[in-house]
Amino acid sequence: MSDRVTRAISEKGVATIGDMLMTPGDELLSHKGFGNGTLGKIQRTTEEFLQHSAEGIGQTELDIQSSGTFLASLIQPIIKDERERHILLERMGWQSAPRILQELADQLGLTRERIRQIEKAGLKKLFHWRAAQALEPLHKLMAGMLRDMTPVMSITGICKSIQLHYGWQTPLHKKAISRFLPAFSDLKCLDDRYVCLHGFRCVDCPSLPNALNAVLDGTQEKVIGLAPLARQLQSQMQTFEDCQRCGECPTKPSVSLLRLAFGRSLTAPKRFRVVKNELWARDHWATAKGPLYAALESILKDHVGPMTYGEVHAVVNRTRLDKVTPEMVWHTLSTSVHNGTDILLWDRGGIYQHKCHVNLYTPVLNTVEKWVIDALREGPVPQVSANAAFQVFKDECVAAGLTSEYAVHSCLKHRRHPKLVFHKTPYISLAGGAKYRIPNLEILEEVIRQEGDVVETETLRHIACDRMGLKDYQLTQITIQWENVIRTEKGFLHVDYFNASSPAFISLVEYVKQRLSREGQVSADRIFTEKRVSCLSLRIDDARMLHSVLVRFASASISHCSYPLLTLVSTSDLTTKDTIRDSIVAYVRAKQQPVSCGELRQRFVDKLGFSYQSVMAACLTDGILHYLNGIVVHVDTIAWKDEKQSQLIRVAEQYYSEQARAGEVFARADVLLELHESELPHLAHGIDWTPILIAELLEKDKRVGVFGNRRIAFVFRSDEHPLASFADFVAIVLERHFHGAASLNALSEFLRESRVIAKSVTQKMLEGAECLQIDDWEVAIRGGH
Repeated sequence: MSDRVTRAISEKGVATIGDMLMTPGDELLSHKGFGNGTLGKIQRTTEEFLQHSAEGIGQTELDIQSSGTFLASLIQPIIKDERERHILLERMGWQSAPRILQELADQLGLTRERIRQIEKAGLKKLFHWRAAQALEPLHKLMAGMLRDMTPVMSITGICKSIQLHYGWQTPLHKKAISRFLPAFSDLKCLDDRYVCLHGFRCVDCPSLPNALNAVLDGTQEKVIGLAPLARQLQSQMQTFEDCQRCGECPTKPSVSLLRLAFGRSLTAPKRFRVVKNELWARDHWATAKGPLYAALESILKDHVGPMTYGEVHAVVNRTRLDKVTPEMVWHTLSTSVHNGTDILLWDRGGIYQHKCHVNLYTPVLNTVEKWVIDALREGPVPQVSANAAFQVFKDECVAAGLTSEYAVHSCLKHRRHPKLVFHKTPYISLAGGAKYRIPNLEILEEVIRQEGDVVETETLRHIACDRMGLKDYQLTQITIQWENVIRTEKGFLHVDYFNASSPAFISLVEYVKQRLSREGQVSADRIFTEKRVSCLSLRIDDARMLHSVLVRFASASISHCSYPLLTLVSTSDLTTKDTIRDSIVAYVRAKQQPVSCGELRQRFVDKLGFSYQSVMAACLTDGILHYLNGIVVHVDTIAWKDEKQSQLIRVAEQYYSEQARAGEVFARADVLLELHESELPHLAHGIDWTPILIAELLEKDKRVGVFGNRRIAFVFRSDEHPLASFADFVAIVLERHFHGAASLNALSEFLRESRVIAKSVTQKMLEGAECLQIDDWEVAIRGGH
C-alpha cells in the first residue's frame, strides 16, 4: 500500500488483518484519504493474502553435504531466477569469501549498480512472509541453539555450531547468517555481532553492565577465563537487586552476553582487556604481553619516584614473557619521552619518572614559564635551554622536587603552554618561531654576525650561558667548531666583515706560504710581529685573529692547526678533505629534502668522526644551497636547471625593475616570493620556496648582488651602479634616500626597517670603503661619487 493509505489505516486503529475484517467499509470511506477504488484494492489484497497464506512457498529437500550446498538448496525454492540466485549466493560467500560488487559486475557484464539492485530484489524475496516455510530449517536450528545452549550467541558462534551439527569441513560465512536474520521476526541482532531471541530482555537492560562491574569489583585475579566469568555473571544476575525486580534472568551462562556487557560498560574496558578467551587486568597485560612502552609506563607508574633505565630493565625482565635487552628499554623510554607520553625524562644518565608522581601545577613552574617567555621575547636568541631557568630558580625547583633542568623541561612540556614550543630536551622556543631546534652554534654565530663588530668573550659568555642556559663546556666546544667566526684576543668577529679579497691580504697569505715552504711551520705570533703594519691595515689586531683568518680564508694551503701553529696542507690532507666533502655532498643529495646543519654534524662529526670545520666547509660548495638559516639543500633535490635559473632571473629582474621605477634601490626576496610565487619555477620533491633560497640562487648570476646580513635584499648591477661591496650598496642608499649623508643611527633604522640588516650598521662595517667618508658617527658619500 502507499504511504498515504498506510497512514489512513493506522489512524483508524487498524493494525492487523483481523482489525481490517472487523472494520466497516463506510467507516474507512469517511476518511479523506480513502475512496471506493482504494477500498476495493485493500479488500482484494486482503482476500488474496487469506487465500494464499496457508500455501506460502513450499520447502524442498535440503542438501546438507556442505555449507555451500545447504545454502543453495535453502534459497532455491524462494528465488527462481538463476542469475539472481547466483548473485545472492556469491554475496553471501557460499563457496569462498563474499565477493564484492565490482567482481560480480566484471564477471556478468553488468554495472555495480545493477548487481546491487538484483541483490536487493533477492533479499526482498527472502524477507517476504511467503519465504517463511522454506527458511524454517535454518530458523529452527538458530532458535533451538538460543533456547537450549545459551541465550545470546555471536554470529560466528552460530556458524560454527551449525557446522558441528552437520559435520561440514567449513562453516557458513557470518555474512550469510547476517543476511537471513531480518527474515526471522522472533530473533534480534545486537551490535551486528550477536543474536538472541526477541523476548530476551536482559540484552536491553541498563543494569547488565552494572552486574558485570559488580563481578569484576569482587575479583582480585589478574587473568580470568571468559567461561568462568560468564558463570559468575549469571550467578550475580540471579541475586542482583535490579534483576530480582525484573523477574527474568538467563538460566544458562553466556560468554557472548558477557562480551556484550563488557562492551557496554563504561568502566570495565578501562580496567580490563579481552584477549581471546581471557580477561586481563590492563596493567598486568601491558607489563606481560602488551607493547614494551606500555609495560615500561606501567612499571614507572607503580614505582613512586625516579628510576634509572637499568632498574626499569630489571623489573620488566621479571614480569615480561619475552626477553628484553637494556638497549630496547633505553630506546623505548627515549622514544616515549620524545613522543610526549606520560613518561618524563628526569635527569641525565637515563633517569625517568611517571607523570602521576609529579605535581605539574606547583607555583615554581608558573614562575619558570613566565621567566622563559620574557627571556625569549627580550632576545637576542630564538631559543633557551631549561638549564637557564633552573639556574635562576634552582633552590625553588629543588624544594619542589625538580632536581635538574631535564625535569623542569619535561614538566613544562607536559603543561603545554600555548606560547611555548618544546624541542629536543632541554631546549624551548616561542610559538610561531622555528619548528625545529636550531643548533646552538648557528644561533651564536648569527648573534655575532648581527652585531657587525667584535663581540667580547664575556659578552658572548653572558648570552650563551646566562641567557641561553648553555654550560661552559658547551660554549667551549662551539668556539672550537666555528667555521664562519674569526677568533681574536678580545672576542669574536664574523667573517662577513673581513675583506679576504683585498690585495693586502692576498699578499700576506703569499708571504706566509713562502715562510712555511722554507721552514715547514711557523708561529702566528712571529708572522704578526713581522707583518704588524700589514695586519693592522687589514684590521687584524692580534696574532690569534691572524691565525683565524689564515685558517679560514687560506684553508686550501694552510692547515687547520691549533693556535698559534701554522703549517702547509699536505697532499694526504687534501685527499682526505675532498673525500669528506664528497661524502657530505652525496649525503645531502641522497636525502632529497632540506637537511639541517645539526643533522650533518650528528652524522659526520658525532658518528663518523669528521671535523666540524670540514662539514661546514662542504656546505659552501656549489652543489649545496642555503634553504633556511641552518638548513641546506642540494641543487639536484630541487631539480635546478639552467631553464629554471633563467625563469627565476626573468621574474626577479621584472620585479626589481618595477621597484626601481618606484624609486627603490633594491628589491626583497621575501616580497618577491609573496607577490610572484606562482610565476617561480617548480621545485622537485614538493619543496617550497624560501626567501633565502631565492637570494642564494639569484646570487649565482653575476649581475645580481645580495646585500645585508638578512640575505634577502638584492639588486641587479649595472654599468652605472656596479655595487661590488656592502659599502657601495650603502652609498646608493645614501644618494637615493638621504641626499648623500646620514647618521649611522638613521641609516641603521632605515636598513633595519627595510629588512636589509638585522641590527645596525657600525663604523667597522664601512671602514676602508673608498666611496664613503665617516666622521663622528655620520656617514657620507665621498666627493664626486
